[in-house]
Amino acid sequence: EDNIIDLLSEKERMLSIELREEYIKRFGEISQTTFRKHIWEEFLNGSDIIVYVVDSADKERLDLATEEFWRVVNLSSLKGIPVLVLANKQDLPDALDAGEIAAKMKLFQLRNRSFAVYPISALKGEGIEEAFKWVADRFK
Repeated sequence: EDNIIDLLSEKERMLSIELREEYIKRFGEISQTTFRKHIWEEFLNGSDIIVYVVDSADKERLDLATEEFWRVVNLSSLKGIPVLVLANKQDLPDALDAGEIAAKMKLFQLRNRSFAVYPISALKGEGIEEAFKWVADRFK
């Protein structure tokens, strides 16, 4: 249980993956369209890191994803913990790159915590290992 990491996305489902055998990740997905502070606080209570996945190719919904992101990181129980943003769908030609995602989400306004943005393609499995290496390095 000490090496379980909760991730949030938009489809309200749970799944597990194993990365390099030493980390088992639990993905909890909660709908972005219905932010309910008490649900998020309960789900995220005791978390050591926030991993937030955004669809880099969906520019129309990026504003909503950004609003939800800031609601989550501003929860009092999550103050100061590291943040990893995964800029997914980098395999699509119109996807924003990691720097563009960071700028649009105003990630440089994060204070008193480490953060990173990694470009990934979940479909192709690209960038995921590097991103979770960053996570592992936070806890060495």
